[in-house]
Amino acid sequence: MLDSADSNISTAAPGSAPINSDPTAATQPPDPRKLAEKWAKEVDAAERELKPFHDASRKVLGRYLDKRQSMGGVIGDLGSDGVFRQNLFWSTVQVLLSNLYAKKPKVDVSRAHKDFGDDVARVAGTIVERILNNDIERDNCDFDVAVRNGIEDNLIVGLGQMWLIYEVETQRMIIDPATGQPMPAPEDTPGAEQE
Repeated sequence: MLDSADSNISTAAPGSAPINSDPTAATQPPDPRKLAEKWAKEVDAAERELKPFHDASRKVLGRYLDKRQSMGGVIGDLGSDGVFRQNLFWSTVQVLLSNLYAKKPKVDVSRAHKDFGDDVARVAGTIVERILNNDIERDNCDFDVAVRNGIEDNLIVGLGQMWLIYEVETQRMIIDPATGQPMPAPEDTPGAEQE
């Protein structure tokens, strides 16, 4: 059964125009208010969908951090009811974390076909391996922290999600007509990027 939101799905044959298509829709810019309303509805729907998961995750995190009312906040202490309690959840997660991720990985680039005398492929593999290992081993690299936190989140609440953000710095280059080599474009060159 289709929702009202799914009622505009087209069943046109491949290669033909959709049945319910509006030819002016592609040329008109979207209305910002309608877009804002649409995304507000999407965010609300996502929050409603994830609310039970977030509530359960808070409870599980409280157990992991051992935030029980019966204890004085000391791990392995006697509770107010006189029963000795030890947080096995925390210790189990720590053991699993150390088994799953003990240290930063080492990238190993090897050739699929180990052809004798293929020095170009061997050197290219070595260069790529060094570049990738250097990237992971940098002091300001957050790879180790992100992976460790993602695995810990997966072990505790069941959602170890890591987001990667690719930040690129570009520079406009021009080709020197005399040498054929690329060189940085001067700031006053037409088409050069201005900051």
